[in-house]
Amino acid sequence: MHKQEKNSHTSTSLSHPNSWIPYRHSSQNSLVSHPNEYAKNIPFTQALQLFLGFTYKTDVWTYDADWSVFKQNAARSYTTFDRTPFKRVCTMLEGWDVENPTQYSSGTLYKAAGVHMNGHVHNALFDVRSMNAAVHAFENR
Repeated sequence: MHKQEKNSHTSTSLSHPNSWIPYRHSSQNSLVSHPNEYAKNIPFTQALQLFLGFTYKTDVWTYDADWSVFKQNAARSYTTFDRTPFKRVCTMLEGWDVENPTQYSSGTLYKAAGVHMNGHVHNALFDVRSMNAAVHAFENR
């Protein structure tokens, strides 16, 4: 059965022993409801090692709190996460003269840059592309 733990910013779904899936949510609980989702889970420690291998010696850019989510999940899995903090794009928005920066997320940031995109917010790949397009536009103004 599903267990759900939450703090003020992040929830972590434990759908299978030792399988941690971080996700963000607002006020609603977001439980994995499709039975095939269990088959897609891998142990957090394995996912962390894949991530660290993929990002080895590379600056990781994130919209906001992903580094903290990794740190929390590592602690819950009794493993270390000694990666330097990620570059937080949300803290750079004022320097790029983005008005009302708190109204944006990684998936809507393209709008602040005046870039046209097709896709869906909260689709991980779309959100990354949105953030990438916006950062590129802001840095090349």
